[in-house]
Amino acid sequence: MAEIDIIKQQAKESLAYETASGKEGSCLWLRAERLARTASYISQLSELAESDILIDRFCLSAAAYFCDTGFEKYALANSLSIIEVIAEIPNNDIKDYSAKVVAQKLDGKVTEQKVQRIAKIITESGNRFTNMTEAMILADAQSLDDMGTVGIFNELRRCTIQGKGCQDFIKGWNRKIQYQYWDARINEGFRFDSVKQIAQQRLESAETFMAQLADENEAQDLETLVIATK
Repeated sequence: MAEIDIIKQQAKESLAYETASGKEGSCLWLRAERLARTASYISQLSELAESDILIDRFCLSAAAYFCDTGFEKYALANSLSIIEVIAEIPNNDIKDYSAKVVAQKLDGKVTEQKVQRIAKIITESGNRFTNMTEAMILADAQSLDDMGTVGIFNELRRCTIQGKGCQDFIKGWNRKIQYQYWDARINEGFRFDSVKQIAQQRLESAETFMAQLADENEAQDLETLVIATK
């Protein structure tokens, strides 16, 4: 089995959890696949390719697959259910736990040097002042996952777990707009200009979606129809 397949297998096992209905939840693994895909594309951007920076793509991919594996360890350490942790705990809070999972799951399966580097990429991705290229790429991949319609999906999932409704979600979005949360995320949360541009495009798509959601929540399309027919 190729090393990257070992990484995927171990990460998938570590990201499995039981939902409230007793079924196996797949959202963490699917997010890991998405992050690995996003990180891979970021690593190929021209601004990185033209800089002659050496990128350890294997360890970067492994870090992307493992960066959320700390949820279960965090839950056990804090007497919480995995569902509560997924809904409530920011990803930055679990990076050290994820690094411990890397050491545990990959010991003897890849070299010790790679294990240490994968763990360091994960922990350093939470350091906004890091100079570690792979950590910067992973951080941008994670930040990008909070933007646009994918970000909306992530937030809707958390709202559903927390028992919140559509109106709650819209209010939360409007507060973020009011306090310029997304502008700050775009201006301060990305290391690479190309990714920042993609984040801006995704935000614009999300704004269109949220405007439509707000209209439908208030049945404004029906209100317009009723007014037009009077």
